[in-house]
Amino acid sequence: MQYWIVILIFLMSSFLFIEANERVSGLLKEVPSANEKRQEEIKNELLQVGKKALPYLAQSLSNKDPQVRKFTASTFRAMAKRDSSLLSELIEGLKKPEEEKRSQSVMILGAIGPEASPALKELAMTLDDPASNVRSQAAFALAKMGPVVLEYLPEVFQKSSKIQTQSYVIWLAGKLGGEGQEALPLLQQALASSSLQLRYSAVTAIAKIGPGVSSLVPDLILQLSSSPSHIKPKFTRAIKAMGEKASPFLIQTIEEKPKEVFTRLTLIQLLGEIQEPVAEVSSVLGKLLLERDTRIRYTAANALAQMGEKGVPTLMEYLENKDGKVRRFSAWALGKIGNPALPATALLIKTLADPLLPVQENASWALGQIGPRAVPALLLALNYENPQARFLALKTLVQIGQPQKIVLKALFQSLADKNKLIADYATKNIVLYKEKVLPWVEKILEQKNASLEERLLWILEQIKETTTDSQAKTKIEQILKTYQASKESKK
Repeated sequence: MQYWIVILIFLMSSFLFIEANERVSGLLKEVPSANEKRQEEIKNELLQVGKKALPYLAQSLSNKDPQVRKFTASTFRAMAKRDSSLLSELIEGLKKPEEEKRSQSVMILGAIGPEASPALKELAMTLDDPASNVRSQAAFALAKMGPVVLEYLPEVFQKSSKIQTQSYVIWLAGKLGGEGQEALPLLQQALASSSLQLRYSAVTAIAKIGPGVSSLVPDLILQLSSSPSHIKPKFTRAIKAMGEKASPFLIQTIEEKPKEVFTRLTLIQLLGEIQEPVAEVSSVLGKLLLERDTRIRYTAANALAQMGEKGVPTLMEYLENKDGKVRRFSAWALGKIGNPALPATALLIKTLADPLLPVQENASWALGQIGPRAVPALLLALNYENPQARFLALKTLVQIGQPQKIVLKALFQSLADKNKLIADYATKNIVLYKEKVLPWVEKILEQKNASLEERLLWILEQIKETTTDSQAKTKIEQILKTYQASKESKK
């Protein structure tokens, strides 16, 4: 008789289990298409089912539909509020021998979120679970809990021998952003680890936490020197994330001249990206322009260029240095800055007459990068005594190209330059404007300037050969005919 009673109870339990399963599944299927009111009704029905619904709801946390996942998490939170014993049962679930049950408890606690704080210590310890899948789920669950998790992370980190567990602890600190600075001792320990994975996790977290852990910059610099090349950019980004607080450490290391040149070059570049404090940074970068190593000079010039307008005063100072290479790099950096380097225009114009051709050319290029706002100064340079300065000024005006009327005026002015190189350059560039220059040519021919006639006639012939504009060709023929008639009348 007792045997049949047991069978009957089992069958009734199975029936209730199947009924609950079908009911929960049916309700969850409605969620994606249900309006807000209906979703609230579904939630209340699930709450009536109670803890029997937990396994099926847990599966919905992995649903592809974000609306279903959001609804499920909301339902779990409502369950936790309604039934105070739920958290205790979930904590017990974390200790079950079955991986599936531990996994389910972790996922539900994560869905409940900060309201599951009484379970935080046990959930944190699950980061060291024997199953990799459970450890991973525990990390993501803890990430939803906020800064309170920091209290339990050191114990997990110190007790565990698993690199993955320690990496999850560091990852969680990074997920907290600036609030993760309380994990500084753990981050320092992770940076010094022999495990590349753990160091990688640490530097990633540090970059997210930012200036609050700036005391780790020396450790980051040390790791930058010794880490594999594919990880070095991670350390660079982490140092940059420290902002102005990293500058004193960078300056100190740069001045100490580390043996590995790559490290020094990287720190110089970083200093230019951080920029602050401007006075100290620009002073250090300026002095580096004086070093013998071309790589150092180039990187320092580039760093000053990255500072934009803030780097202009220092570059102007070094543009007048007695060392030609320093002047060349300074002019190049001003060109990289471009329009914001406008205050350096007058000095760059002066540099067009530099004794060294590379310096002249860089100054010319820099003026071109400044653009149309440098045009007035370039026009003045067309009257310089130094022919190289006049040539580069004209060349730069042509490169800028705007305003076109002013550029054309400069070209026609330069036709009469005593220097043949300049006059030839002007002649060839005038031809490129084709029919646009015909009124200018005609007007100058009317002035009967014998010294320019040959060049002007050559310009007309070249335009006539290259233009596809029939009206322009007719106009050229008329100009030539008028010129010939005027010439014949003189005879």
